[in-house]
Amino acid sequence: MFSSLVYDQEKRRAILRVYDSEKNYIIMPSKPKKVEIYSDIYEVRVEDKIKKVEIIDKMIEIIGDVIECSPLSTRHTLFCEAKEGGR
Repeated sequence: MFSSLVYDQEKRRAILRVYDSEKNYIIMPSKPKKVEIYSDIYEVRVEDKIKKVEIIDKMIEIIGDVIECSPLSTRHTLFCEAKEGGR
């Protein structure tokens, strides 16, 4: 599996898209296997197996293998861990 987490600093929103493979991400970026949207996020923390991080203006895209995210609501923090393989 392959994933893209895009964080919009202005809107304070993170969108996680999970694909079957890196090839699907490149060929059909608009057709992810799973999409999760996280609102009211002021900070994103990511650990392990990150392929690359791109910062475009106020948008940050984090590329990795199967990122699993869980919001820490008390601090508006989204904690993400990238893992190889499936669940």
